[in-house]
Amino acid sequence: MNKRNLQTIGALVVGASLMIGMVVISRVSQAVSAVTPITNNTTTIPTAAKPPTEQATSTAKNSVLLTANVTGTYIINQSGTTSDPVVIDGNGFTVQCIKVTGSYVTVRNFFVENCNSHAILVLGNNVNVENNTVRYNITENGKVNCGTLNGGWGSGIKAEKGSHGVTIQGNTVYENCGEGIAATMSYNVIIENNTVWDNFSVGIYVDNSYNVTVRNNEIYCTGIYLRAGRRPIGIAFGEELYKDWGSQRHDNSAINNHINGCDMGIVSWDSDTPDGREIRLLIEGNRIFNTIGRSIELNTVNEDVLIRDNVSDRPVYVRKPEGVTLIGNIEQ
Repeated sequence: MNKRNLQTIGALVVGASLMIGMVVISRVSQAVSAVTPITNNTTTIPTAAKPPTEQATSTAKNSVLLTANVTGTYIINQSGTTSDPVVIDGNGFTVQCIKVTGSYVTVRNFFVENCNSHAILVLGNNVNVENNTVRYNITENGKVNCGTLNGGWGSGIKAEKGSHGVTIQGNTVYENCGEGIAATMSYNVIIENNTVWDNFSVGIYVDNSYNVTVRNNEIYCTGIYLRAGRRPIGIAFGEELYKDWGSQRHDNSAINNHINGCDMGIVSWDSDTPDGREIRLLIEGNRIFNTIGRSIELNTVNEDVLIRDNVSDRPVYVRKPEGVTLIGNIEQ
């Protein structure tokens, strides 16, 4: 999220570790050997030796089961296939950061905390991020007590530029000093059945991406994190300006999410790109309560936007009504 948007929002409203440094899973279908720290704080892991029991072990073809905590960045660059995906199971252990560059990968059952920026960063395709707990990250903006406005704006879980076929599901993401879950310059992404609360920025942020579905998520704000004096926003759709990407916000949706106690429920921000607009956005069946400001707010130029069957305790606000249809929304 760029600084201009931060200003706009303000106006509108973490077992001793047995592995040190960077762990790379490059051939997860083979066993992993003991690790040896070297002077540049990286760890080299050969792929042919039998591992000791305290290290990450291979449990099946293309499978790794973690058996120790990891400090540093856990890199997964092996790719599987549709019928034989790579499965990395954190087994309830804690890592500092995870970076996925491979494709056909499942990342599950990790605790991820104390990462400087993006806690789980997805750059590959056909990646499933599921049942992880992501907390106390984006420490560049502070830790626990967030408040550094000059740092970068990482996310607890991020599908980044060009990634596609990504599913982010069943995760618990909270108290990160940035965004909770984000899709940025990505497409064909599903963000569903996650529980997200009290992240310093937006709970779920869809930024200059397309075919992103945000559904059946629980998002709430208790008021422990305030930015510019305001609680986070539940779900936001934006179109920030990125080099060689242009305007690609279209065919996104927010469906059947529950949002409670946030500054606003669902927001579409005006585009930073010269020709940007909100195209074929669907906001449907959401339940939005105890908001401080508006339940749903659109500040964009719109094309075929449908806001339907939402229930909230605050009004829907559309700055530029042309291209927007409102049906069956209930304010109570």
